[in-house]
Amino acid sequence: MDKESYEKYVPILAHVGDVPVYAFGRTYVYGVSPDFETDVVVQEGNKNKQVKIKPKKSWEISENGIGSMPTAQPRTPKNDIQPFLGINLIDGNPYTYWCSRSQGQPNVEPVWIRIDLAKENLIKAVVIMPRHDNKGMPRDLTIKVSKDAWHWETVYENHDYVVPGDIKPRVLSFEPKRAKQIWIIGSNLPSFGGWFAEHYFSIAEIQVIDENGQNIALASRGAGITVSSTNYGYNSSWEIYDTLWQLQYDLGAKWMRVSGSNPPHHYDTLQWRFVEQEKGKYVIDERTNEAITEAVNNGYNIMMVLCYGNWLYAPEPKRDDVCNIELFPTEWGNSRIPFPPAPANPEMREGFKNWTRFMVRHFKGRVEYWEIYNEPAAFGWEVVEDYEERVKLYCDLVKEVVPIIREEDPDAKISLGGMAGVPGITKPDWLRKCLEQDVLKLVDAIGWHVYSCYAPVSSQYRNYPEIIRDFQKEAEAAGFRGVYMMSEYWIGAPYPTPGERKPYEALFGQDNITTISTLVSSEIVKAKDTARIFVMNLGLSAKVFWCGTWIDYPIDGGLLRNTFSSDPVSPSQPQPVYYVIRSLCTIMDHAKPTELEVEFSNKNQEFDNYNFTLPDNDLLVGVWLPDKSLDSHPGVKTDVVIKNVKASRVVGIDTLNGFEQELEFNQKDNQLTIPKILIRDYPLMLKLFNAKRKK
Repeated sequence: MDKESYEKYVPILAHVGDVPVYAFGRTYVYGVSPDFETDVVVQEGNKNKQVKIKPKKSWEISENGIGSMPTAQPRTPKNDIQPFLGINLIDGNPYTYWCSRSQGQPNVEPVWIRIDLAKENLIKAVVIMPRHDNKGMPRDLTIKVSKDAWHWETVYENHDYVVPGDIKPRVLSFEPKRAKQIWIIGSNLPSFGGWFAEHYFSIAEIQVIDENGQNIALASRGAGITVSSTNYGYNSSWEIYDTLWQLQYDLGAKWMRVSGSNPPHHYDTLQWRFVEQEKGKYVIDERTNEAITEAVNNGYNIMMVLCYGNWLYAPEPKRDDVCNIELFPTEWGNSRIPFPPAPANPEMREGFKNWTRFMVRHFKGRVEYWEIYNEPAAFGWEVVEDYEERVKLYCDLVKEVVPIIREEDPDAKISLGGMAGVPGITKPDWLRKCLEQDVLKLVDAIGWHVYSCYAPVSSQYRNYPEIIRDFQKEAEAAGFRGVYMMSEYWIGAPYPTPGERKPYEALFGQDNITTISTLVSSEIVKAKDTARIFVMNLGLSAKVFWCGTWIDYPIDGGLLRNTFSSDPVSPSQPQPVYYVIRSLCTIMDHAKPTELEVEFSNKNQEFDNYNFTLPDNDLLVGVWLPDKSLDSHPGVKTDVVIKNVKASRVVGIDTLNGFEQELEFNQKDNQLTIPKILIRDYPLMLKLFNAKRKK
């Protein structure tokens, strides 16, 4: 796809009034920002019309410093590794599994399996074959049968099913019944643990036993299978990526960070372990290759992460377990996750370097930045127990890889691996340790990752600007002259919230990153907090990336809202955060941070303020309240005073509701005053036209 054929593949499916609704598969996107709040007053007494911003597509934007990070890339069906499909229930193989989509709580919605026999039979039992780990059986289990798929009779019902301690087949017998359809319904699902404490129905096999004691629920006997949902893993399925990939061009971001996904059931087609599955043989999935070209043609700058290890080169080589069903669903934070060792020993280092040379040569001219590993303190580097030694080995790898990239593509830029956490806050401080290894002057970018624990109610949020500025000074003193990137950010607003519910404020000021799994936040709060974080980082001269443009999991974390599960495609729709980021992508086009002298007449209120220059001598003044975000905020009134500036017009831009409004202002000498402005808990951008600054 390119910009000329965009609307051919992304049709306008409907209109709401005169506003188009775009269709990305079964995801429907409103053409302008919705009115999340009505009757919003920007300036007291102002009767000027509020006009919706028309979002620009990615190819219409020059540069805004905003990036998207898809969990994976489009891929061909042959490379769509899906080990948990419903067909596994009737394949006669107890070593293959089916798994439902996850739920935040055990009884959000029933999960079901329907088997259709080739013909009507007299049946007397259903046998459930458990997984090898005995996980996945619901507490509430019902079995119904039918001869016409219309009238159903319950033959088994247990609302307090106790899972046996062994993993033997569970025979659920009943009075013999003639049936062609069997419907198995589960609720009160068990949790697999992990950070998100999600709940699943997952088993190995279903048998339907006839009067002769034979299993007739087999594909080889003509049986068919339908399931309520399928767990495709964190990176979903090829169909979802094909339909949602173009969503990013509607979003209007300019940067795309690819290949950095890390849970082990990702089978990312650009990572080392996938590209080189046979020593010395490198293969790029053709649909992935097309998608990267398409993104570049549609105005994106690509940042590709070189990661992770590869079992072919491990000290003890073994079969790649990236899709090992025994380890799924993933228990994040659990040491048994089978990441291959990082390239810490000589053989792995050589393999990594050879693969890097191939990747840079293959994508030359399409990839702007190469990032050397993702969060290199972990994900395979744990094989080096001593932390100081781990940093040194990683930095040694950087020193060896940088010349290869520059040799293959002299125009390419290079980034140090993004750090999980913030320099100066997260301990141990990985980026500062890399600084001590004298590698910052070798690269063109450095990055860090910020998560929901940096919400406005936290002390981390208040200290963040000063800490980042201090680190930037240290980095530049050490010879760094490149770009800063806050290369991963996300915050969740799951419905329902996984795990134990806690008050919003109680989650912060803690060191335990698992607080992200229990964050109680509304979708509006998620959007407002994100707008603040984005504008703040842009004001600190850091590009900012949302991590997980869409996530096909009810835990939330993406820009789209997941609702009821279904198979094969679970449609998801935009959350408010999608529209807010889309508006910011248009508003911040060409914006560069600058210093302005901005004051507020309301001395009883603290305000956050970041300022930017635009082309044609225009300026942007961003301001918001630093307090806790609310679903609806009445606003705090103040005059906004910008000193040493003259302007011909002032327009207020509401970033939540996506509209702009001509504002009244006073100009006295070189002081511009915008009276009676209502500031809320999300950025209001004041655009000053034809601004002349007194030096």
